[in-house]
Amino acid sequence: MQRDGPAVFDDDRVGREREELTGWDRVLTDTIYYGLGGVLLLTFPAQWLVFQTPTIDLEATAAVWGALVATILGIGFARGGHLEAIGEWPSLSGRALGSVGGYCSILTRGVYLCSTFLIAAYGGAVVAIAVASVIGGVNASGLAAIVGVCVGAIAVAALPTVLENTHRLAPVRIGYHAFAIITTLQYARPFDFSTGDPAAALFAIGLVAAATVDAVWLLRRSR
Repeated sequence: MQRDGPAVFDDDRVGREREELTGWDRVLTDTIYYGLGGVLLLTFPAQWLVFQTPTIDLEATAAVWGALVATILGIGFARGGHLEAIGEWPSLSGRALGSVGGYCSILTRGVYLCSTFLIAAYGGAVVAIAVASVIGGVNASGLAAIVGVCVGAIAVAALPTVLENTHRLAPVRIGYHAFAIITTLQYARPFDFSTGDPAAALFAIGLVAAATVDAVWLLRRSR
């Protein structure tokens, strides 16, 4: 009986095998492994905050589900080269992760995706509620989900550009994260222990810290 032995733990070999897949095998691998797995891991803090939101919770949850689906599918298709309009997808190899730049790139992606989910959730909820209050018969949750899909799709299309550590993008990226954090503090109320989960405060602090580190790294690299 043949055994793979240590080869199954060879990240480079496993990565090459994934990259060599074609057709629907490649699409499913990119969507499930890199899209679903990566997004769920990197956006866990944002999802925790959204799902414990004490107000506008139905609309915010619907919006973040829409953003989640759009982001997962977008990353899956973009990584496989099926979305040529956004250019080459910035993939991360196991070897790249073993460096300061690789870890900072993961941090940047995590902060960016968390900010996207938070903006999609609360922005989508506010827009949907406002429209539903003006136009009767509109389902606010359904509209929030559509807004979330749009935000997620735009975020995926912009990600290759956002990852560029340039002076021109620094104000945009920092402002994007700041807006997401301010919106979250207003609607998620993570420090109001009488209405939400006390653990939300820790995730909120962690997001602020991660966004701060990313901003410092960006400003140092873009000089």
